[in-house]
Parts: sequence; C-alpha cells; structure tokens
Amino acid sequence: MSVITTIRSKAGLLVAIIGLALVSFLAMDVFTGNGLFSQRNPTDVGEIEGDKISLNLFDTKLKETVDNYKANTNTAQVDEATMASLRDQVWNELLRERIMGETYKDLGLEVGEEELYDMVQGKNLHPEIQKAFTDPQTGQFDRTRVVDFLKNLSKQPADMQKKWKAFEDYLLKDRATRKYANLVAKGMYIPDFFADEFVKGTNIAATGRYALLDYSTIVDSTIRLSDADYQTAYEKFKTSFKLKDDIRALDYVSFEVSASSEDSAKAKQMLLELRDALVASTDDSAFASLRSDLPYDDRFTPVSTLTQPALVALASAPVGTVTDLYVENGAYYLTKLSQKTSRPDSVKARHILLKVENRPDSTVKAQADSLKRAVQSGSDFATLATSFSADPGSAIKGGDLGYFAEGMMVKPFNDACFGGRSGDLVVVRSDFGYHLIQINDQKGQKPMVKLAPVAARIAPSTETFRARFAEATAFASALKNSEDFQKAVDTKGLPKKTAENIRVGDRVIPGINNARDIVRWAYKAAPGDLSPLFETEDRFVIAVLTKSLEKGYKPLEEVKADLEYRIRKEKKGEMLSSKWTSILGQNPNLEAAAAKAGTVVQPLMGASFLGSFINGVGQEPKLSGALFSTPKGRIGKPVAGERGVYVFVVDSLSSLPKDYDLRSARASLEGQFRGRAGNEPFGAKRELATVKDDRHLFY
Repeated sequence: MSVITTIRSKAGLLVAIIGLALVSFLAMDVFTGNGLFSQRNPTDVGEIEGDKISLNLFDTKLKETVDNYKANTNTAQVDEATMASLRDQVWNELLRERIMGETYKDLGLEVGEEELYDMVQGKNLHPEIQKAFTDPQTGQFDRTRVVDFLKNLSKQPADMQKKWKAFEDYLLKDRATRKYANLVAKGMYIPDFFADEFVKGTNIAATGRYALLDYSTIVDSTIRLSDADYQTAYEKFKTSFKLKDDIRALDYVSFEVSASSEDSAKAKQMLLELRDALVASTDDSAFASLRSDLPYDDRFTPVSTLTQPALVALASAPVGTVTDLYVENGAYYLTKLSQKTSRPDSVKARHILLKVENRPDSTVKAQADSLKRAVQSGSDFATLATSFSADPGSAIKGGDLGYFAEGMMVKPFNDACFGGRSGDLVVVRSDFGYHLIQINDQKGQKPMVKLAPVAARIAPSTETFRARFAEATAFASALKNSEDFQKAVDTKGLPKKTAENIRVGDRVIPGINNARDIVRWAYKAAPGDLSPLFETEDRFVIAVLTKSLEKGYKPLEEVKADLEYRIRKEKKGEMLSSKWTSILGQNPNLEAAAAKAGTVVQPLMGASFLGSFINGVGQEPKLSGALFSTPKGRIGKPVAGERGVYVFVVDSLSSLPKDYDLRSARASLEGQFRGRAGNEPFGAKRELATVKDDRHLFY
C-alpha cells in the first residue's frame, strides 16, 4: 500500500518525466534521421538502374510468390527462413526484369501472342504445359485437357484466373530469356587453333625432375617493407580486393540463457509426477496435447523410422505401455504406445479443393457433397477438377497429386488417404477448405504405431532468465563507448567473438541465429559505435561495429596483412631466384646444383599445361606453364611458385591420343561455353548495373 501511496503523491512528477522522455525520444529521431520528422522517407525497397522499386510493388509480388509457394507445397504457414528466401527470389526476379528487359528492348526481342499460343496449344509446347496436362493414367500429354481448361477458364474463380495469367507471364518471360540465351550461344565460335591448343594443354603430360628452395628458409624479419612497397603491391593486386557488396564487421559479447541444473531437476520431477496419470489415461491424444510442453502430432509413425532406443523397444510392447524417462532434444520424455496398425507406404490420389473464404461453411460443404454425388453418378472427376478446384497446381492435371508418402499432406487429408482404401471417395475439411478426395491407389503395407509423447522441456526458468538479463544489463549499462567495451571484456575475461563479412540481407551471424536486428543496426551505425543490448532467441548480445566497407575496392589499410604476405613472398622469390641463378652458373647439372643449394632432386610426374595441380608437388600454375616453354633436357629458369622457387628439367613429353578428333574437341568446347549463355550474361550485366538494395530497412 505504501508503494501505491508514493506513486499517487508523485503522479505529477511522473507525468513530467514521461513527457520529457517522449520529447527526448522524438528529438533523437529528428537528429538521427530515422524518425517521423526526418527528411528520409523510406517508401522504396531499392533502386535498379534509376528505376525505384516501391514497397507496395515489392509486397504485391511477394504476396503472389508466397501464395504460389503455399499452393505448390500444400503449406498453410511459411516460416521466416523460407520468407527470407522468397524475398530474395522476388528481388532477383525484379533485377532480371529491369536489367535484361532493357537489353531485350534494345535488340528488338519480343514474344507475341502467337508464340504464347504456340507454347500453350501449338506445335512447340512449353515443357511446363506438357508436364501440367499429362494424363496421369497414360503418362501422355493430353491436348484436350488444355483446350477444356481454357474454355472453362472464364468460369473459374478469380483467384484461379489470376494464377493462370501469372503462369502465362512466366511463359512469356521464359521464352524471352531462352531467345536471348540462344542469340548469345549461336554467336559463340571456337576456332580450330583454340581447340587444338586446348587438347594439347590437357592431354600432353610432362615428366622430369625438380629441386625446390622453400620460402620458409628465409626468416620473415629479414624482409623490411616500406610504404612504397605496400602501395606498389596494392595497385598490382587491387582487382583481388574488390567487394561486390557492402559488408560490415563487429565484435560482440553474448550472454547465453541456458537452463540451470535446478531447471533440469524441476522439469524431470514435473514429468515423473505425470507418469501414473499417463498410464491411466483413456484419451492419450488429449492428455499429450494438454500436458506436453511440445506440440503433439497424432499421426502414425512407421516402426522402421524409430531410432530412439526407448521407442524402438516400445514398438514391440503391448498397447498402453509407457516408457521410462528418457532425454532427447533438450527435453525429458515419457511416451505411451496408443495404437498399432499397418498402413500403406504411399498413396496416389486426386482432389478437388473448394475454398471457404467468405462463403458459409455449410454452403461449401454442400457443394463438395454435390460434386461427390456427381462423380458417383458417372461424371468425370478430372473434368470437374479442372472446372471447380481452387488448387491450380493439380487442377490443370485433373486434380492428380501423384504418389505421396505419409506426412506430406495436411493431417485431415493425410488421414483420409492413408486410413481409407483404394477407390474411396471422401470429403474432408482442412485449413485450405473442403477437399473431395478420390484414392486411386495404395502401395505396400508397413507396421505403424501411434505414440503419445509427453515432454517437459529443460528450459531456463524465469529466475534463470532474470539473472542472466541482470548480468547482461549490468555489463551494458557500465559502457559508454567501444573503449569501455574492450576494457570490460579484458577485465572480466569475457569471450569476445568477431563476425566478419556481414551483408545487408543476412539474418544469421556466426554464433547467433535470428540476428536480423543486429544486422540492421550494423548498417545504420558507424565504426566504433556501441550497440544497445539485443535480445535474440536464447541470449543477450552487445556489439561494437569495427568495420564498414562499401561496395568497390577495399582500402589499402584494410588489406595490409594480405599485402604483407604477398610482398614478403615476392621478395623471398627474388632472393631465392638470385641464389639459384648464381649456383646454376657454377653447376650446370641439376643434381650438383641441388646439392650445392642444400636441397634434393625429386621426380616430377604427370604435369599438364592447363592443369595447375602437379602430382607430388601441389597447386603450382606457374611451374606448369614453365615446363611447356622449356626445351627437353635443359635446366629451366628459376620459377617462383606457391611454396618456393623451383628449378627443373623436363625429361619427356607424352604424345596426343591416337583417336584425337579436333572436331569433337571443338564441339565439346562450344557446348561448354554455350551452356553458360543462359546465366552468365545476366551476371555480367548485374555487375555493371547501378543497384541499391534497401530491403533491410523493412525486413
């Protein structure tokens, strides 16, 4: 009561403090450029070659893609990982449309209505049309199915008509892409001399001897480097330091929230107290659904798929048996054997889906029953499916779903197919609507069990969570900047981790899943900024942004360590090459020169001009090239390779195969290059295009 009295007495002061906090919050937004009053108005998810991509356009296309994904996979919900993948898919489609669309336009490349007709109904059918309208009974393409479908398209629900229009758009885009790829492929030509050199470079093998002076024979500290050395090397190797995307790097400390020994003991005791009730239960499904910490799935499980020893033993026990306590996937379990039966390995079925949407449930159910009676009276199921089914993926195939295994369909659908018999015609309700299902075939029989597992998760308790949060908060509240962060890490001996090469669309960083908020912060922060305390799935995280590199060439300072290795290697190469030259001037024999240098001669087997890997040596492309530019029997000039500096003698070169055919070689090369014509032009144009990706501001 005294606390409430104090709050009441200080109410005016409390209101003033809250008001001041709100004003400060809005003012912070103004000055950081992220708030309501900032000039920045993020309504676009990106820009491609000057063409802004609005959030509305992107979300519209994303919704269409998600709807298609759900329909094609019979999935009602889409997890976040899949959503991220679908967003990338939509973005890449927009990139291709904008970038390649201008190319097609400049070339006058078009796909007209006549070509669309030809792909759908004509002589040159698109593979997807052939696949969609193949008779499931004969395995042959049925042209009448296409005609019937298109005749009845205007009678289909608006959703089906929209999906067909999207399918036609896909066919048009695909044909344009193929036309362009064919233009590029037909423009490729392999001259005879090129094919001849390729065959020689891959088939003629050199054998000989070599001696090596390893770079490690020179101590690094004896090589002094100047600023001029770094600058020269940077210009020389600059192209290898080019970034295709913006990247960020950060250091972070995480406070993982994991279950304590007390939490584990409580979970174990709670489950043990339920054992007698589980044994006595007469409704195992309801008991498991209500008492288990983890979702209950009452589908039958094939005995052959059981791997947990306790469950393997349970499968051969009498119905009603309960296992002893066992641990799996971070939880204690007690599992009861509810049922035993045999069910098909796979089922072939077709269906007609009627969506409920805004219609009364009873009306849709009555329509499904009416269609069932029509089929029983002799109406063709495939024709009805083409006309009435709201599942576009199967409707154009007469409702055919092919063969599928247990668990691939939503539960009511699955149970009807695997619990029924071949020839059954049933109506079931699922999250998608009402299904009229015809079971066409069932293959095999296998022993199945229905299990009722009751789980108690070994999870952090509220007390454990609070204690870890308090620890993380105390650490974060004592920090003002990145210097404080490093001092605190050193003082407390905390394990600091580093995340490099973070890209704007990343959702995971090393050691942290669901790190989207951290990544978004990193792309708004400046190097040296200290993050707020983030809460992820199972930990609290505080980070410091250490690097912010934009697309283009990395600055010299960023690549100095890499350059140092290259410069030292190059200088050592010069020193060792000079040593070899001096020794060879006095010892023209390879064995004598090697002995003088303090090394040994080793055999060199099976090297080819176009193969950078040499048996017994490793990846040495420079040495491979030198072998084929040096006359047989002569000691070659020193070669600074990857491991050190080589001198060598080529003793023999193999001959070309007797069945060598230049025309076949040329055709093979042309096939390889033409096979890349579909994707590489887009990749090259993507590199040159001006693209701004701001999706991270929204997702």
